[in-house]
Amino acid sequence: MTPEAEAFQKELEARTPQFEAERREMFRREAIDRKSYVRPAPPGFKPKRAGRKIKMALFLENKVFRVLRDDEHWLDRGPLRYRVEIQNVGRETIFWTERHSFIKTGYLGGGKFTFYAITPRGKQIELEWRLRNPLASDVGSEPFPIPGFDRLPDAEKGKAAKAYVDELNAQLELSVHLHPGETLVSRHFLEPEPFMYFYTNYKFAPPGVYGIKVVFRDPPPEPPSSDEIRHWIKRGFSREEQMKEHQRSVTESFGRVESNVVKIKVAP
Repeated sequence: MTPEAEAFQKELEARTPQFEAERREMFRREAIDRKSYVRPAPPGFKPKRAGRKIKMALFLENKVFRVLRDDEHWLDRGPLRYRVEIQNVGRETIFWTERHSFIKTGYLGGGKFTFYAITPRGKQIELEWRLRNPLASDVGSEPFPIPGFDRLPDAEKGKAAKAYVDELNAQLELSVHLHPGETLVSRHFLEPEPFMYFYTNYKFAPPGVYGIKVVFRDPPPEPPSSDEIRHWIKRGFSREEQMKEHQRSVTESFGRVESNVVKIKVAP
């Protein structure tokens, strides 16, 4: 074992209590999130032959929309109200993890989920999400919704504010084991209603019948570079071990998954 690998091993051992605490917290939150976001496998479910495979479905509450007028703000038209469901249709349990969860917030900044409109002539248009980043901090612009915050000593306010922000960020994450047949159901973590809101400034002109769909992209990772391989060899991981781990990541990627297309009527 090289000196660098030995030092790395000691660092891991020193952080073991922290890792164990984080692991226990992850399991605690998973138990809570499964109750809110995971639907059990339906009776008689039969998995596909593939080990890892998902199916995505889109549902819209409002099937009639209207053209956005030139003198009108996109907020005045109202949102598309949607629900996305992602079912594990394979034979293996999937560990689904999102740091800034689309399922919980509708957040598209991670780049994996995209909404599209399909025009009456068949052209596909990416819909821009017009709400501000729900992860943007309002610290300093709005009072913290913490009971008794104003009465805390100044030295304690910083700790209380940090604890609040850390808890909020933790709630934005989603990490659950999705067993065969189980389904993830989108639901805003602050407003647990059946449908979430998607605002867009796309005009939907001319009037007619449009299609709406969602695309999920999970491409396989690039192989490690020569510098990365040398870096981890010094820390005790052989080239063979690294390439085996890379191949595992490749086989676990879902590639491109498209939902069904939901037709909506766009009126003048």
